[in-house]
Amino acid sequence: DLPSSSLQGFFTMQHLEKALEDDFLDAARGSTDNRKGWKITTVSNPRGDSFEEARMTYEDVLAALDKGTVIFNAAGAHIPRLAGPSLAVTDAASTPNALNVYITAPGKRTSAPPHTDKQDVIVCQTLGSKFWRVYAPTDPSDKPLADVFARGKGDDSLPLHILQESGTLLVETTLNA
Repeated sequence: DLPSSSLQGFFTMQHLEKALEDDFLDAARGSTDNRKGWKITTVSNPRGDSFEEARMTYEDVLAALDKGTVIFNAAGAHIPRLAGPSLAVTDAASTPNALNVYITAPGKRTSAPPHTDKQDVIVCQTLGSKFWRVYAPTDPSDKPLADVFARGKGDDSLPLHILQESGTLLVETTLNA
């Protein structure tokens, strides 16, 4: 086990600001409403044809944080500072991986509504803190037409109260950088 302080500050908002200045990065914004499925929208739209006009800015990210969690998928493939850890996980696990970055503004009660993912997830907290609840997957017979690997996403609702009433809580913890 690594002490939490070994990751503290490894990737900060200053690193993100520099990455946005240096490259054409794309991000999405996820809703933070616990009562609905996790809906994803764009953070920014190109404002022109040139690199400078079309690229997402740090200001775009900050504005999006007012409305939800900002998601940079496959950031390990696009942000040099994250390439090493991404490759190290690939080597250690002997499987491909995608290092994603999720940023939620301080004070947000929910960063993402309950949902399932198609892949295994390893969480590394590098800044601030986040309270986590992880539940066992829900019984597929409860909603037989739903994709068990995409519950709580898009139009599928997976309300927290359902998990609290009938789910199996596996982990409840606060991660601190």
